Amino acid sequence: MFTVADYQEGASVTYDAYPDYWQPEAVNVESIEMVIQADPSTRLNAIRTGQIDWTFVDQNQVADAEAAGLTLLPTLTLSSQHLQLNRGREFFQDARVRQAINHAIDRESIVQALLFGQADPAWQIYPEGYFAYSPEAATYPYDPDRARELLAEAGYPDGFEFEMITSTIPARLQSAEAIQAQLAQVGITMNISQVPGAQIGDVFYAQEQYDAMWASWGGRPDPSQTLGVLYTADGFGNPR
Repeated sequence: MFTVADYQEGASVTYDAYPDYWQPEAVNVESIEMVIQADPSTRLNAIRTGQIDWTFVDQNQVADAEAAGLTLLPTLTLSSQHLQLNRGREFFQDARVRQAINHAIDRESIVQALLFGQADPAWQIYPEGYFAYSPEAATYPYDPDRARELLAEAGYPDGFEFEMITSTIPARLQSAEAIQAQLAQVGITMNISQVPGAQIGDVFYAQEQYDAMWASWGGRPDPSQTLGVLYTADGFGNPR
């Protein structure tokens, strides 16, 4: 639908409508300039002052955006936050350990306390309402006692310690610290390190410097691409 007309690293990217697109009536603008602004407050101020026409706001900015008279359009999204594990590590090779971590995380409390209810707890990579969503996929209710049982069955009655990496985005660190506290309740020590978002994929996937990564997933145009990247044996997003 669009082609890249200009790219300024770390600043902006401009897309021009592709003249030979197969469905021209679906192309409603001649060009789009996307300004790269990592700081949430900068983005909100930019749209308040008319510097930009639309942006994403963080969950804790919803009230401020509404107070400024902005129109918010909540919609189904493929974006999610997830704890990516390197299954090459001994403790993550056991499915019971991975299941224990799932049971130890209170998704609902994180959504309500840190995301102001502006999200849905998730147990799979596809959101409910999306055509690839599976109602038969496993769910893991918050159950610290069951988490401890599974850890004991896997040979870790006293838990274990691992290193997790996340980006320098303040909201990302906040949710990572919430998970850190919840895992500590079942005996798992999760140490947190931070790197800039542009480096995190290389550090975790290519260099495999850490045991786990707390990051976001933005989805792909086709669900099979998501499966291929995150779950297949040779998938780049499936360190093992």
